Amino acid sequence: MKKLLSLLGALGMVASTGATVVACGKTTTETRESNATIMSVTTDNDTISKKSGESIVSVKLKEALSSSDKLTITSDKGNESILKIADGVKNNKNNKIYEFKITLKDDLPQKETTEKLIVNLNGKATNKSTEISISPRSEFDLSLIGDFINGSGLVGGFNPFGNKGFLSIDSGNMSNKIFIEGAVKNYVKNVLELEIVQGFIKLDAQTVLNMVQITHLDNSGKEVTGNNAVASIKITVKDGHANDIEDYHVVGEAKVKLAEKKKISEIIKDFNLGNITLTDENKLKDEVLNALLFKYNDDNLKNAFKSQDVELDQVKYDKNTKSGSVKLKYKFNSSIQNDKDTEITFKVN
Repeated sequence: MKKLLSLLGALGMVASTGATVVACGKTTTETRESNATIMSVTTDNDTISKKSGESIVSVKLKEALSSSDKLTITSDKGNESILKIADGVKNNKNNKIYEFKITLKDDLPQKETTEKLIVNLNGKATNKSTEISISPRSEFDLSLIGDFINGSGLVGGFNPFGNKGFLSIDSGNMSNKIFIEGAVKNYVKNVLELEIVQGFIKLDAQTVLNMVQITHLDNSGKEVTGNNAVASIKITVKDGHANDIEDYHVVGEAKVKLAEKKKISEIIKDFNLGNITLTDENKLKDEVLNALLFKYNDDNLKNAFKSQDVELDQVKYDKNTKSGSVKLKYKFNSSIQNDKDTEITFKVN
């Protein structure tokens, strides 16, 4: 009977429920069953936490397998296992080590689970095994979006954009829901392009927008009807879309205030600063800024420079003619709308 099983095994006709490896050699099955010993079972990763995650289980033997031997790995969960176990592959540097690639059959589980992977030799379970844990999806709370925009909480410090605490909306569009949703998409796009975000998740803005519901609210917190002005928005996840982002389960809501941008063309109407006093050429930029804020005397502009929403850029000065010019640079989401190319000229006393 054993010889028949050995023959069938060599022909690949013995059924197995796990991953299998058949190796070449001259030792008979009877001999292998009496002296072959599995020395160790190790894994390079004992936790799978992503849908695309994997682990390699290495089985080390005292002797190489024969052509009639079958080395398999099965899960203690049987048919309920969520793991996919590939056939074993001989290590290219050591023919006594066989490696089994472990991946997920489908998706991460609803809750953390652990499976015991048992090594079998010729259909018989050995006392050698290892365990792999599978983590559920990581929870992502939409309130973090509000914290990021507000520059508060754990994520607020990573916000490099302007006008913290608000989503800036171009002048004249506070009642335009389509424009506001476009501004949300643009903000999300810029967040996703940040290097620190790219380091742990890669998404496109449209994927995020497709899974969330945006509710437009007035100053009293009620949903806006008609063409009334929108003061804030509430972002929630749509029913059935909480798992749209691979490896994440989205919960919660974000509340974001809106602020209408002030057009630079309405603040600066005369682009000639006139004469400025310069006592130290190294302080030219400071002198130009002081003169600019003094001449235009606009609180929106002062606050924008104070919060660095707007900065002086490309300051040029010609000593011979004692004349110069400066442009403005705007942060993304600035409180000031760059609706006109502003090159401000000046003379030095």
